[in-house]
Amino acid sequence: MAAVSNTKRITKNISLGQEEYEKINTYVKMHNKTFSSFLCQVALKEIEKEENTSLNEYLQKNCKAISKKEEEEIKALNIDFDDLSGKELNLSDVL
Repeated sequence: MAAVSNTKRITKNISLGQEEYEKINTYVKMHNKTFSSFLCQVALKEIEKEENTSLNEYLQKNCKAISKKEEEEIKALNIDFDDLSGKELNLSDVL
């Protein structure tokens, strides 16, 4: 993961519960970090983790399986999912 940038800093306000704040604040003090740099590092790490998630992992984590009825309806369409001869659409093609 890239180090936190030292470029122009932006100030943002966040809302935390008292217990959440105290837990984070205690942690950052114990590890000689600033509150802001810690939150930034954790957020960037989470983004990187999600960006590196495979499509299969993402789908399993975020999408429920289809019902048997829906699966049967899709099978009845006799779609050849191995046929990749279709045309890629751009946003302007559908708007």
